[in-house]
Amino acid sequence: MSTVHCPFCQREMKEITSQHLARHEITVAEYDLRYPLHPRMSPEQRKKKQRYQNMTPELSAKLSKSHTLEGYIERHGKETGTKRYQQTTDRNRKSKTLERFVEKFGHEEGARRYNEFKITSKTKMSLQNFIKKYGIVEGTQRWEQFQSRQKRKGTEQYYQEKYGIEDGTKRFKDRIKKQSLSIRKIPIEETRDYDLYKQRVYRFTRQSLKKSSHTLANFNLRGKGKQKYHVDHKYSICEGFKHNIPPYIIGDIVNLEMITGTKNSRKQNSCSISLEQLFESCFMLLCPCDYVFVPSFLHEENEICNAGFAPNDPHRKMRQTLLA
Repeated sequence: MSTVHCPFCQREMKEITSQHLARHEITVAEYDLRYPLHPRMSPEQRKKKQRYQNMTPELSAKLSKSHTLEGYIERHGKETGTKRYQQTTDRNRKSKTLERFVEKFGHEEGARRYNEFKITSKTKMSLQNFIKKYGIVEGTQRWEQFQSRQKRKGTEQYYQEKYGIEDGTKRFKDRIKKQSLSIRKIPIEETRDYDLYKQRVYRFTRQSLKKSSHTLANFNLRGKGKQKYHVDHKYSICEGFKHNIPPYIIGDIVNLEMITGTKNSRKQNSCSISLEQLFESCFMLLCPCDYVFVPSFLHEENEICNAGFAPNDPHRKMRQTLLA
């Protein structure tokens, strides 16, 4: 027997999963108690799972590339394999769209299933859904374990436990660097320059906050977490680096604002003001005839403005010229 029947809806399937039982508002433990003689898995599916549990490295390597372009070409030849791989990719890309649901189940049923899918996908890993699937006690316990795993998943400790201290540390640093560069779209050869630029911006940001934090609205609500307020650079550090804007301008108080953690995580490296608006805010007009602009904070302390820069730094020379 290659399938089992659900006793509630009489649907045939290879395995009666916890997700399916949740639709009938029953947990796996409750099902096993109520139907001890009604298996949840077909014999073929059980053998298949046991095979995967006792998988050899060779079989694992073979299966890992079975759905890749390389695997398709190896099985079907270059031309047919490439064509089949493209068809599969296109089908998978459309699998979770309204168009695919309507095509598979009809207009009304497809639209209903699609709306149901959208709702369940959003709440799939929520505490409410865990309780619905496993009951209050087990569901709460499983949800807490899931939250704990998620918090540790991207940490250096998690990588070290999984791959060993040396290899884990290397993998973690490579991941962080790759993720950071891909988000910021900064060439890998400019990584060191960007890190130095960022450190300088943070130095000037701290100095600006130390002197003028009272001018920022909601600064007293600053803290960690999505509901707290974060210090944000209106014109981002990343864009400042790309356009060669001096660090003291990006770190100036006129380029800082307080926004919620949620908004800050969405903003990432985008800018809330244009470059022209940045310079309009940061520079004051001294001579209407010659259009000479001087950063507003450069009149306060020469030492603060030159902090952290080498004697031959062009930004230091620029400031000394403006202050002369």
